[in-house]
Amino acid sequence: MVYEDGMYGRGVWLFRMALSQFVLLVLLALDFVYLPFPFFSKVEPSFFLMGVYYWAVYRPSLLPPVAVFGAGIAYDLLAMSPFGLNAFIFLLAYFFVRRQRRFLTGQSFFTFWLGFLSVCVLTSILRWGAGGLPSMVWRSLDPVWINVAISFFLFPFVVLLLILVHKVLPASR
Repeated sequence: MVYEDGMYGRGVWLFRMALSQFVLLVLLALDFVYLPFPFFSKVEPSFFLMGVYYWAVYRPSLLPPVAVFGAGIAYDLLAMSPFGLNAFIFLLAYFFVRRQRRFLTGQSFFTFWLGFLSVCVLTSILRWGAGGLPSMVWRSLDPVWINVAISFFLFPFVVLLLILVHKVLPASR
């Protein structure tokens, strides 16, 4: 049964589109859940970056740059980081991935995964570097590498969730 016409069809379409945005908000919230890890006080996988990466490749119409910027501002406010820093970093990652979209869509999952690793490393180094600028004192890079490694290994599980969400989305117009 096809319900593409009428009020019911529009309601289903809106629900499906809202689902993708809700998942991104959940990923943003998960960025603030610290995972216990031996020898480190907190581990912060980059869940929201995983969502930005996935949607920038497979469905950029769902994630306009304004939404990425807004989420970055919200991230800055929640993390009490310099205002605009994460917004800038997320936008940089978004536009970088969008430029590589044509290449990434035709690749194997392993290549797609390695692409995420490169974006994760670059954004993590930018955050680390910018975090030390005000005081000119930089913390150890060990937690940064742990966060990158954990993000890298959690990426396939988050992508499975995003693929499920992607399957229920209406066809792109």
